[in-house]
Amino acid sequence: MAQEINVAVTGNEPILDFDYNSSRLVLDALPELITREGKKNIRVRKLAQDSLDTYADVRSVSRKVWAGKRKVFLPKPDAGDEDTTIDIDVVVHLGMELREKTFGLETQARRDVYDKPGSDGKHLGTNLFIEKGLPEVLNTSFGVHAAWEKDTPCFVSDDAGSYFSEFRLYSSLAEALEHHEDKKGKVLFLHVPKKRDPEAIQFAADLAAAYFKAVADDKVLTDTNA
Repeated sequence: MAQEINVAVTGNEPILDFDYNSSRLVLDALPELITREGKKNIRVRKLAQDSLDTYADVRSVSRKVWAGKRKVFLPKPDAGDEDTTIDIDVVVHLGMELREKTFGLETQARRDVYDKPGSDGKHLGTNLFIEKGLPEVLNTSFGVHAAWEKDTPCFVSDDAGSYFSEFRLYSSLAEALEHHEDKKGKVLFLHVPKKRDPEAIQFAADLAAAYFKAVADDKVLTDTNA
């Protein structure tokens, strides 16, 4: 029986005219270990690299986080541990919310809506998800809203914006469905406010950690990590 729940978390590069991305700042502020008395602790596996707004990088990141190689996560592994493998239980993508001043929980991602170029100027091109016959819509398996802190405003959305937030969610859900059958649906996308002051970042990190704790009690995980 696993002694800890491993949550892989990603943050993103600066976007548009911003010289920062609050998702990366929140990621950096997360604790490496979330303790839970009488329950399995949660090990936060922070992807070392920024996730870029390019189709190639998003696909690469989805493969990396689910593959679980120790060397791609912070803190840096000890010598000799770089190629050890972590059994990732949940993938959480953080993103900076531009449309709202609050937190956002995304519930699903679509396959066929990616017609804009990435930050490298390149379009998706051939949509391999279509060629492979993957579903038009993929959903997270978690009860995303049930686990949220009730006193903190947030929105729950089934439209992540048909750009890289949604593509990240679809990509990682597809990777789990294709190559990690026991992990299918175990992906979350949390939008965090675009504030960058230290107090706001710490608040968002604390809230995200509390959310991870609640998600760890979701039946989706408790049934498979018993």
